[in-house]
Amino acid sequence: MSRLGLLLPLLWAQPSCTGSTPADASTSPGLHPAQKRAQSRQTDAEADRGRAPTPELGGSTVTLHAVEGDVVVKVEVVKTQDMRGRGLMYRERMAQDAGMLFLFREPEHQTFWMRNTYIPLDMIFIGADQRVVGVAQNAAPRTDTTRQVDGDSQYVLEVNAGFARRWGVGPGTLVEFGGVDETGVDP
Repeated sequence: MSRLGLLLPLLWAQPSCTGSTPADASTSPGLHPAQKRAQSRQTDAEADRGRAPTPELGGSTVTLHAVEGDVVVKVEVVKTQDMRGRGLMYRERMAQDAGMLFLFREPEHQTFWMRNTYIPLDMIFIGADQRVVGVAQNAAPRTDTTRQVDGDSQYVLEVNAGFARRWGVGPGTLVEFGGVDETGVDP
């Protein structure tokens, strides 16, 4: 019998990685060391993804009164430092009409990066007056390069790359929030 014929029953008999821990992987009988390492890495990544709180969902929107017309974005609202640090990390896709809105208690100079973010983004920096301060367009995924604009922002809207150009969003564009609860924002 070939090696593959011997391995297939072992592979089919393996438990799912969900719920297992790296310790489970190291003690699983019948697994090749490479399989144990892969299972451990996958479990570590799943655990990392599970640590951060989930952004608020619930019908929140951002309407941008752009050059090409009004456009509504359905947003996840991020208020805490833990959620800000996580942002859109590990997401493999996002709907064209979706985004993530980061709230800050006070306007200040904001910087963002794309660590562990798999999709290219436009970052729309918005002032306390709900007008766009500037846009960091087409931020490349999986980089630690800081993205920022001149001036202070109290909000940052992340959307799919190309959004700002397609709709004509730039400095001065008026923004309106719908259903966005600004209570409980971390400093």
